[in-house]
Amino acid sequence: LDFLMEADVRAYLQNITCPTLLLHGEEDNLCPLEGANFIERQLPCAQLVSYPGVGHIPFLTEFRNFHQALEEWLAVL
Repeated sequence: LDFLMEADVRAYLQNITCPTLLLHGEEDNLCPLEGANFIERQLPCAQLVSYPGVGHIPFLTEFRNFHQALEEWLAVL
């Protein structure tokens, strides 16, 4: 995790051209929501789904909603 605290990879975002789904808990203390908002603004094909009151692991705490969002997103690719 120290690497993640020190590495700045924002310049590489411009190299991502594929559709990207960001699924993020709004109460994530490890990776704040503002980071996901920033990534969404940088990627032309990004979609952000955020979960109010949810922390760092929405794939566990919001299992059904997480998978529904993922399935819906994959269905339109």
